[in-house]
Amino acid sequence: MGVCASELKYLVRPAKVDQTLTLLVRHAVEGRVDDVRAMLQRKPKLVKAVDRFGMSALHWACYAGKLPCVTALLEAGANVQQTDTNMRNALHHACRKGHLGTIQLLLTTYRMDVNRQSGNGDTPLHKAVLAGSPGATLLLLYYGADPTLQNSNCENAVQEVQAKIAQTIARSRRNPGAVIAAPMASMAAVVQASTTLEPHHEGTVNETSNNTAESEAEATAVEPFHEKPTPPVSLQAAKRSTKRLLRASTTKVILSIRQKQALGQYELIAHIFTVYTEKATRPTAGIEWRRLLEEYTPVRL
Repeated sequence: MGVCASELKYLVRPAKVDQTLTLLVRHAVEGRVDDVRAMLQRKPKLVKAVDRFGMSALHWACYAGKLPCVTALLEAGANVQQTDTNMRNALHHACRKGHLGTIQLLLTTYRMDVNRQSGNGDTPLHKAVLAGSPGATLLLLYYGADPTLQNSNCENAVQEVQAKIAQTIARSRRNPGAVIAAPMASMAAVVQASTTLEPHHEGTVNETSNNTAESEAEATAVEPFHEKPTPPVSLQAAKRSTKRLLRASTTKVILSIRQKQALGQYELIAHIFTVYTEKATRPTAGIEWRRLLEEYTPVRL
């Protein structure tokens, strides 16, 4: 965590903070709730300390989705309404990764504003859409999020997801998938090189005594069996080229799979917005809305 090693300061007044806040944030992000409680007992003021991004240990715990640590920090006096330098609060950070348990805790127990906008106008719903989280989107809409609120780019959450769908499709066209033929062709070249670099020697039927003597003399100069001959340079180069092509091909495959998964998530979020707007007028949309809530969120109707 590079940010944990940043220069730290207190929110209330400028002060030099030691590396204990870095350790507190690390414990919170890793979910070590006992260590978090122990540190806060020794140094209670750490609960109000922030890093150079204005993020407190509570912000980091919400971002990581470590619910026990979030609860421990709030019980120790962390300000649930505290914002970072971008005016993002704990709910914004929980929605950035779609942590449903943390989102539900902040909305139900601590009554956070579901439509609070950050410095660039993003609501928690914007963050959930950008995270590609259908569950967080459903949960926020269930607790009253307004999908029509616009950010500084004049985009609401519905427009945001449409933009992400278009962006993901454009990226997938630039990366249509892995090209397996090239590595396989290179592998064939390696096999061919390995078979052609060493000529095939055929023994003669009529061997003279001189040839026999020469072979016996050469037998005394045979290299030890444990010393492996160095492969020809051209064969080594072909193998290295094949490995590079295989790595590039694997990277393209992984990227293609991730893009397809992201596209599926964004399309599901777009479907959620459609169902949300139609559930009051179309009975089947209401049934679909309840099904989605029970499938993707902890809400049970």
